[in-house]
Amino acid sequence: MKTLSWFPLFMGIRNFYSFRKGKKRTMAGAAIAVALSVVPMIVVIEVSDGMIEGITRRFIELETGHVQLAPLDDLDVEAYLRLSEEIETLPEVLNASPVYRGTGLIYSEYSRTGIQLKAMPPDIFEKDQGFRRFLEISGGSFDLRNPSDIMLSTEIASQLDVEAGEQIKLLTAKTTSTGKIILRPEAFTVTGIFSTGYYEVDAMSGYISLDKGEKLFRGEGYLSIQCKIKDPYNGVDDAVRSIQENIDTEMTAAGWYNMQRSMYESLYTTRVLLVFIMGIIIVVAAVNIASSMIIMVIERRADIAIMKSCGTSGRQIRQAFIYTGMITGLSGAAVGTIAGLLISVNINSIIQFFQTVSDGIGNLSGHQDSFSIISASAYYLEEIPVDIDPGKILTVAAAAVLLSVFAAVMPARKAEKMMPLEIMRKH
Repeated sequence: MKTLSWFPLFMGIRNFYSFRKGKKRTMAGAAIAVALSVVPMIVVIEVSDGMIEGITRRFIELETGHVQLAPLDDLDVEAYLRLSEEIETLPEVLNASPVYRGTGLIYSEYSRTGIQLKAMPPDIFEKDQGFRRFLEISGGSFDLRNPSDIMLSTEIASQLDVEAGEQIKLLTAKTTSTGKIILRPEAFTVTGIFSTGYYEVDAMSGYISLDKGEKLFRGEGYLSIQCKIKDPYNGVDDAVRSIQENIDTEMTAAGWYNMQRSMYESLYTTRVLLVFIMGIIIVVAAVNIASSMIIMVIERRADIAIMKSCGTSGRQIRQAFIYTGMITGLSGAAVGTIAGLLISVNINSIIQFFQTVSDGIGNLSGHQDSFSIISASAYYLEEIPVDIDPGKILTVAAAAVLLSVFAAVMPARKAEKMMPLEIMRKH
């Protein structure tokens, strides 16, 4: 019995390689199908996770903060500054700054466009490490020391056709006590041009000084305290609880996820649907293994009959064919995982390569507007951040192998139940 203990595994390996080297490449084709199904699954998981992470990080570091606080009392900016300093003393909080939000119409001598302005303290760029990390200065410098200073995103600067150092005008609306709307033009100097790499932010963003924001938006805009905490993903509730327990001022508090719940749920729903579709492809590959092995069992029924006549048990025959399915899944999953990882890690270079080819074809054909492989306005991020998660990679590979094993069960049971005398009589 000990001599025969390795026989099912040996036969399973032989089944896989004999078909691979022979005229019929049944199992090799099935392994390739598994590999081709694993590749898109890994690429979709890694790229979608990278894009969601990139969008989330930029949004919470540049737009909403980790926690937003709004005192219930009507306080001025000076009171907000004092309150922010008090909040910063808490151990869970990295920094806190008052931020005024408002909208206006910005225009130059060339064009005009709407803008969403954030009025911030001048030292925000030095104080807030997360803000500084995701804000790339492409022209001038981050300078809000003067009330007439303004920072513009690359998208708005491009629309207005202005550069750092040039003058622009901002038109805001003020509603009087009688309900009359007064339009107020203000002149600003563009001190810097920035890019976040996130189109939704770059499309309409600009920064001005906090003092100027209070003058422009008091009674019209939205003033809050934007907090950054040590653990933005798991520590929001603890930070909010600590702030409410230790700060006397009554405030409403909202975590970053709740402020943009619909957007994040939409992103994750899209990701789940993509993974589900890719999962169907793996199931199809497993079905291909089952059909290939059924053909193998039919073609090798004479060999199976001879082995059973020589003392091989039906259980060993079943195990041998299950091993064949497992080896097919393992080889396909290994090749697919390696290929998927290579594509995921180099996804930006691959996109850039095809974009270069597209531009070259456009130039040769005389078309000025070449086809854009990845558009920032459609895909949000200028570059896809990729962070490999070994746990998810192993889960995909293991799922592919398990499905391959399950697919081999039915053909294996068919081989197990074959009657050797009946088969040998026919052959």
